[in-house]
Amino acid sequence: MKRIDLFEFEDFAWFPNWMRTCLTRLIVVMHKFLKSSDDLVPLIKRALKYSKNNTIVDLCSGSGGPMIEVFKDLAREKEKSNVKLILTDLFPNLEMAFKINDSAIKNLSYETTPVNASHVNTELTGVRTMVGSFHHMNPDTARQILINAKESKEPICIYEISDNSHPTFLW
Repeated sequence: MKRIDLFEFEDFAWFPNWMRTCLTRLIVVMHKFLKSSDDLVPLIKRALKYSKNNTIVDLCSGSGGPMIEVFKDLAREKEKSNVKLILTDLFPNLEMAFKINDSAIKNLSYETTPVNASHVNTELTGVRTMVGSFHHMNPDTARQILINAKESKEPICIYEISDNSHPTFLW
């Protein structure tokens, strides 16, 4: 199937941050409704087996998506109780970042500086995750994200929900 390279307004730097935050919060609600964490927990557990540490570096986090719930589910398991989650974004949700970074939740943090998924800082090691965000990337950027993960020798787990039927398309 030929790719149609469209854009989403929230991908642009000029897009109002308050509106981007509203959209990413809506995505959190959608993931809770769809129970995405039920699918993600086993995938992340499997990916962690290939990682040098017990850290998850979530790229393009927005308002956290389902990854905070995934993190809490993993942390409840005895063998994964020391799992660490670092949320990142090219346009970090600073309100969410400060809330998370000021919370008492152990091993959960949100980077307040921009993180480009195609050029991840070498200090951010662990399983890279992209939940519902890979489709935002054009082919060259998507390729660079995969190359960067490979060159960094970091596993990457990309999770997309896609359904091109009309009700979803209209949504």
